[in-house]
Amino acid sequence: MQKHIDLTRGGYLDLFLLADLNHHYPLKKRGLVMVIPGGGYRFTSDREAEAIALWFNSIGLNSVVLRYRTDPSIQNIVQHALLEATEAIQYIRQHAQAWSVDEQCIGVCGFSAGGHIALQLATKRRLLAKSQLIASDDALVQVDFAICGYPLVYYTQSLIDNQARYENEQLSTLNRRYFGSETPSEDQLAAANPIHFLSEETPPLFLWHTAEDEVVDVQQTIDLASAAHKHRVPIEVHIFEKGIHGMALANEVTALHADDIDPAVAEWTTLCANWLRRHTNNSE
Repeated sequence: MQKHIDLTRGGYLDLFLLADLNHHYPLKKRGLVMVIPGGGYRFTSDREAEAIALWFNSIGLNSVVLRYRTDPSIQNIVQHALLEATEAIQYIRQHAQAWSVDEQCIGVCGFSAGGHIALQLATKRRLLAKSQLIASDDALVQVDFAICGYPLVYYTQSLIDNQARYENEQLSTLNRRYFGSETPSEDQLAAANPIHFLSEETPPLFLWHTAEDEVVDVQQTIDLASAAHKHRVPIEVHIFEKGIHGMALANEVTALHADDIDPAVAEWTTLCANWLRRHTNNSE
């Protein structure tokens, strides 16, 4: 059964809880994955939302979809979306008992820009908890694992330039939208790069990407994986030879075009399910 939860910062959650199907699933505690769709911080992709949540249900995990705000009027949307995601994790943890959720198994799954949000949640727990905008016990903002497909890891000026051309926007307008400043400093760009916040406290990561991705270069995932390994973060990485950006499940369920389907890339779900079985006690 799906439920809709409005968040105070303006986003909302759609819930897909197995406890609601108790005639099939006795009320045992199960893990939960918060799905964070991508969309370049311009929208939240439907292809990376409900279908992904239902797939997690199919392997015995609860799921929710975070629809963070992407209104054109929002300034510093990178930070704003992260705060909405943090509030969502707090809400989930505060309701874990009522939803029969295993509090030791609450993770995130993000795609593209949603992957950027997921990685920041995974690496900035203590900073977010100490923030005056959050002011929370850091246990309430903890994620226990992160799954990221073709994630945006860090911003480069060339990436922002390309986005400005794609959206036919002035560069200063786009910078203000992303970072709240017409000319973001190196410190602002670094603050949005989760690689700088990796530590031995970072939870296990599962990453996948395609080598042909022309929107977010696969080198971003390679750089993240290398840095995570140096910090002894448990990590599994899969790079598929073929495939465009934004393939979601890479099958007919989420495809808009023939290029969105590739059986080899679609194997990421099997690989991820096996990885989850090693890191949780909840998948079927």
